[in-house]
Amino acid sequence: FLDMVELQTGQVNFKLKPIEMKDVIFNVLTQYEIAAEKKNIKLVMGDIEGWVTADAARMVQVVSNLVSNALKYSPFETEVKVYTEMKNGMGRICVQDQGPGIPEADREQLFTEFGKLSTLPTGGESSTGLGLWIVKHLMTAQRGQAGVDFPESGGSLFWVAAPECPPPTAENG
Repeated sequence: FLDMVELQTGQVNFKLKPIEMKDVIFNVLTQYEIAAEKKNIKLVMGDIEGWVTADAARMVQVVSNLVSNALKYSPFETEVKVYTEMKNGMGRICVQDQGPGIPEADREQLFTEFGKLSTLPTGGESSTGLGLWIVKHLMTAQRGQAGVDFPESGGSLFWVAAPECPPPTAENG
């Protein structure tokens, strides 16, 4: 709730700098290994590349939220894959699950404050309905984006994107 208040009052401070997306992803996947093991969900790191301009701590926070949600709503003994894409000057971190997907009627609730879906967590976990709202606002404040795609194969593919940048060198970093 503190994040929500900070976002609503514009009091969030960001330290935007070049960050390597693989560092963010490795940090997050390490944090969620035990939670994944409890549901026998395999965390898979796909192709990871690229640098973006963002606040490293806030990027860890938003990717953590996406991985946490993927684990929360995925059936036992499935897979959650995290990978990156470089598209249109943006570095995108993608979190894809093998869950049931999100019913079309619920999709407009995604990324809204206190947005509650009809889909229930698969292991009795709780939800405040604020996580995706916070993700969207943290990304927007960093000149980034947040979104979701619904692959025909099923599941959900949530993503966050930040402006792409070159890796730091002795001259620029």
